[in-house]
Amino acid sequence: DAMAAAAEADPAAAGARASDAAAAFESLASDLDAEARAIYLAHPARAALFNAIDPGAGLPLARLRRLAELIADVTAARGLSEVMARALAGFAELAEADRAFLLLYDGLKLTDQSFWGMDPRDTDAFSSSLAFKALWSDEPLWVEDVGADAELGGAASVQALALRSALGVPLFDGERTIGVVLADSRRVNPRFGPAERESVRALASHTAAMVAAARAEALTGSQATDLEVLLDVATALAGEQDPGAAGRAVAVAARRRLGAERALVLLGPDLTCVAAVGPGGRDLAPGDRLPSGTAARWVWDAGEPVHVMDAQSDEDLQAAKSVMALDLRAIAAAPIRHGDARFGVLYTDARTTTEPDAAALVTLARMGELLGACMARSR
Repeated sequence: DAMAAAAEADPAAAGARASDAAAAFESLASDLDAEARAIYLAHPARAALFNAIDPGAGLPLARLRRLAELIADVTAARGLSEVMARALAGFAELAEADRAFLLLYDGLKLTDQSFWGMDPRDTDAFSSSLAFKALWSDEPLWVEDVGADAELGGAASVQALALRSALGVPLFDGERTIGVVLADSRRVNPRFGPAERESVRALASHTAAMVAAARAEALTGSQATDLEVLLDVATALAGEQDPGAAGRAVAVAARRRLGAERALVLLGPDLTCVAAVGPGGRDLAPGDRLPSGTAARWVWDAGEPVHVMDAQSDEDLQAAKSVMALDLRAIAAAPIRHGDARFGVLYTDARTTTEPDAAALVTLARMGELLGACMARSR
């Protein structure tokens, strides 16, 4: 945006600057060894990112080389999880951090998260105060000593984590801020200056673009897959009159699509289980058919699907007897209905946490509607 404004105000000066930048980065490429040069030239779009870096920042050649390598590494990633993981490692390196988090938001709702340098059980242990401050900012936020910062020093999350140095970088995809990267340490790092700030800004721009591309690719692929899944379910239900047989067919498809360990079909206000399948699509014994009654009852009462990524961290579910007894983590469920008629709940769960998957939840809801139509027809 700054370059566009400068170009509009003084086209000649902007053109000269662009020429100088292009020449500088051609020179950079010529200084690289054969392998690094091949990587650099294979991703020419990276030059646009480098051209946006203010020449006055004085980025050393060695740092530019390393930045090119980090951007190339993120570019080569396949899928959203890998993009997030590789980008996080790069941010942690640039900030010399102990830990790093990449948080994707839809408005103020956290939709995806990844972490670096910590135990998986501590994925929620980040400074929410710093996350929201970075989310609302247009610039990377660097706090050399968080404890001495007037605004952040008193935050409960900062004090609980004993943080000292912290970095927050907004991820802007060209239209909106889609998330933030946080990197923090329990030690003061005085070496993070203007050059490092420009480095993380360039990596953040590219990471946001790669996140958007990975999401678009995943959406296209999942849409085609989900259409096939729903077609298979509709075909299996065609002409089916037995609720148990119809429920089993849907449960098999639901368990596979959600990557769940179990799928149950619960019918009526008392949520009676009429079909239950486990790994490999095998039928579960009566003693293994207990769902999370709290989650299933909520779906029945609200008439809305639900996806709980970690029931052990959910305030409403973590104390539920069924959740504790079964050691449940992920739960996804959708109503079985047709029009205004409610028939039950299509329920899945697993003992491992899951990533947010809006497309999978939509498909689960569609399965519930197909099963509801079958139930209405067989009445």
